[in-house]
Amino acid sequence: MTQGWLFKKSGGGEKQSWSPLRGKLTGSRSNWKRRWFRLEGPLLTYYEREPKTQQAREKDALYKGDLRQAQVALVLATWIDSTLLLPYMDI
Repeated sequence: MTQGWLFKKSGGGEKQSWSPLRGKLTGSRSNWKRRWFRLEGPLLTYYEREPKTQQAREKDALYKGDLRQAQVALVLATWIDSTLLLPYMDI
């Protein structure tokens, strides 16, 4: 089992970029959300906050999915003028 904090992009919104100087995502509207992810074998679950009990893990999940059914995308990051660019490519 692997678990920890990650950022996930919410649906919709405007283009965002990571500011290494500010240590956060910048743009006119922030649509990146910090979520607690838990991966057990092929099962991925995420939460708004870290669940402290088994009951909270079952009740508070925002998403539960089987990664055996997932589509894969490749993200390549590039630094240009002190900005981290994250293009999206389907593979």
